[in-house]
Amino acid sequence: MAAALLADPLEAPVFHAVSAWLSDAFPYLLLLGSGTAFTWVGGAMLRRILWLRSKGVRVPGAVVERAVDQDPGEAPTYAAVFHFTTREGRMMRVRQSVSSSSNRLRVGQRVTVAYDPRDPARADIVEAGSQLTGAVLFTVAGVASVVGGAVLVVRDLL
Repeated sequence: MAAALLADPLEAPVFHAVSAWLSDAFPYLLLLGSGTAFTWVGGAMLRRILWLRSKGVRVPGAVVERAVDQDPGEAPTYAAVFHFTTREGRMMRVRQSVSSSSNRLRVGQRVTVAYDPRDPARADIVEAGSQLTGAVLFTVAGVASVVGGAVLVVRDLL
């Protein structure tokens, strides 16, 4: 019997059991993996926004452009392009990192900009609620996917 298992490992009962489990588990693993990715990305965005808004240098700025992102067959999303001058006198032009359909910032609008003094290109418009909302939604969706996937794995596969 042992010689037969060594002769063709793909015919071993353990291989078939693992293969069947992975086949059944794939949708759950996909849910857990995508949830983890969403949580990581949303958490990173949220951390960046909160850090800038709490510890960044605040200066006046203005929205100079409204960039449009649109995939074929999808509704457009918008990101404000804004300019500001750092405390050291450096002129900056930055595009919001998150594009949103609910972005209400308009060209010519005066805003408060919070930027990282070590890297002024890392900047955020303090009044931009869509940025914070997007980061929170990404994080919540990721956490919900991870929790839902874990519950399904426990319920269905274990």
